[in-house]
Amino acid sequence: MDVLEKKKLKYPWLAHHLPTPFSDDKPCKDQIITITNFESQERTTLKHMINILGAKYTNYMSSHNTVIICRQSEGKKVKKAREWRIPIVNVQWLHDLMFGQVDALRLSMAHKYQQYDLENPFAIDYTLAPHLMAAWKAPVKINEELIKKHNIETKTPEAIANAEKESKKRENEENIEPEAKRMRVESPPLEENIPLTTQNPPDNENKPRVLFTGFSKVNDMAKVVLQLGGCLAKSETESTHLVANRYARTQKFLCAIHVVKYVVTTDWITESEKQNQFVGNHQMARIVRHNDESVREGYIRNGGKEVKLFTSAIKAFQCNNHIVMAQRKHLDDFLRGRIIGRLECGRTQLEVSEELGIAQSVISRLWQRFQDDGNVSRCYSTGRPRVTTPNEDRYLAVTAKRNRRSTASDLSCQLSSATGTTVSRQTVYRRLGHIGLYARRPVRCVPRTATHCCLRLAWSREHALWTPQQWSCVMFSDESRFSLQSDSRRTFIWRAPGTRYHQENTIERHRYGGAGWLVWGGIILGSRTDLHVQSVAMTCHIYRDVILEQHVRLFRGAIGDEFLFMDDNARPHRANIVDECLQSEDITRMDWPAYSPDLNPIEHVWDILGRRISARQPPPTCLPELRRALLDDWCNIPQDQIDNLILSMPRRCKACIASSGRHTPY
Repeated sequence: MDVLEKKKLKYPWLAHHLPTPFSDDKPCKDQIITITNFESQERTTLKHMINILGAKYTNYMSSHNTVIICRQSEGKKVKKAREWRIPIVNVQWLHDLMFGQVDALRLSMAHKYQQYDLENPFAIDYTLAPHLMAAWKAPVKINEELIKKHNIETKTPEAIANAEKESKKRENEENIEPEAKRMRVESPPLEENIPLTTQNPPDNENKPRVLFTGFSKVNDMAKVVLQLGGCLAKSETESTHLVANRYARTQKFLCAIHVVKYVVTTDWITESEKQNQFVGNHQMARIVRHNDESVREGYIRNGGKEVKLFTSAIKAFQCNNHIVMAQRKHLDDFLRGRIIGRLECGRTQLEVSEELGIAQSVISRLWQRFQDDGNVSRCYSTGRPRVTTPNEDRYLAVTAKRNRRSTASDLSCQLSSATGTTVSRQTVYRRLGHIGLYARRPVRCVPRTATHCCLRLAWSREHALWTPQQWSCVMFSDESRFSLQSDSRRTFIWRAPGTRYHQENTIERHRYGGAGWLVWGGIILGSRTDLHVQSVAMTCHIYRDVILEQHVRLFRGAIGDEFLFMDDNARPHRANIVDECLQSEDITRMDWPAYSPDLNPIEHVWDILGRRISARQPPPTCLPELRRALLDDWCNIPQDQIDNLILSMPRRCKACIASSGRHTPY
């Protein structure tokens, strides 16, 4: 790959240029590696080596990373790695793994892996692969003396004779095509060198322009054409006669049958040579259409003598003239009678198919039907008439849009009472589906006032241009309740595609009851807090003593002054003792618009956690099992999904601005 990119052959100086000692069992399949302080080309090389070793590469740095590879022992990633006790190594660690030194996985703190600021960090130890580098250590040296010595030694009589033979052979075959196309090698004679032998040569308007295909020797036939006053076509587009001995899927044949008037065999040239003129006055060799009764299909007429043509060419020519394989629904009664008549005369189905240009399967079905009931005419039917009229269809649509929570049975009863037409529920589904209305669950959204929408719009405009670096300092937090009882959502509404979040298609509700656990969690780019689980409601004292003191304060100390803490406007979050605790710990709280769960990415984390709980087999049946499941699945949520949710904040702000602060798809 590097040779093709640089267009220059170089010796294998990188570790991934050499074969690896492992195939399927990758040594780093459980490793999550990131890199820092490398340039663009160096980063590409390291990514390729990491993929070869089976490890997972991440652009970001998180506590889930197992190794960080750096060129210099400085930078934010290195600082975080030391804080999280993640091994820091140089490129030599990757080189040893590429050469099969799997002990490097447990010896990441060895002295040779801790040497940084090297002049060439990608230099490999060739002593680890001496048998692979032997040929490159002793390169072949070529100079003028060796070349002259080689020429003198090889100029023996036998060598000179062989060289002359090879030279002549190359000169002869310089312009010859491959073996598969050697039949075109022979060039036809020039027209000005051939005298006319006929006394009545054709005029320029009717002069045949002949093209040969499928022959290895065409000189004799081309000479006859020129003696009789014809000419040789230089390309398929100039030809009027195509001479072939069989149907072939070659470019010349397929292109020629679209423009030529006649497709003939060598018998036409032989007969013309005998009569010393082109036979038939250009009415010979005409491909007979399927409706010509004067001449049998598949033959040409040469002065009263019939010469058979190959049927494949007829079929190809008929397709070019729009006589394609007819479908059964296009056959008229007269053509059906012709088919049955030919079959009753003893002709085979294949012969009839080739003569009439109709698929054999159509003829087979027609013959089977004739044997069953003696009838071959088409059966015309209009199908079952529609139960409802267009006006009744519009009535169903208007009624469904006016009351979107009415069921199909209700709509059927209303139509019956209004018009007297009785239809089934499935008919109602089909009629409404034709106009784009389908039965779907309404979206559950929190109720908002006009003031809420204005505050949401102002907040979104303020934070729409925030960069990922700014969002990486924000901790999003929230509480949620997980219950053993599911929230039933079996109520359907009628809605059109793209109108999921319209006001008439939503149900405004933000809480439901049932026995379960109240959980609190916080997420930040690259990490998350431990999940706090409790059975009682959240109070301001629990929020201060447990949430802020045991979880939020630690992240504030790790990130620094840029740390922002986001929580919603619940009453325990806005108590005076909570505000005093935040001020004493120097924790900055982000302003948050009320009733805005769609702007908080942790809501989607709760959804992921809920789906994991519901997918458990068997599901939790008691509160202790539910608690253990919540703690386990919270730790097993991939960090990549959480990071993607946090990085979606600019898109959430834009969606809120587009909806003027109302409901968004998030």
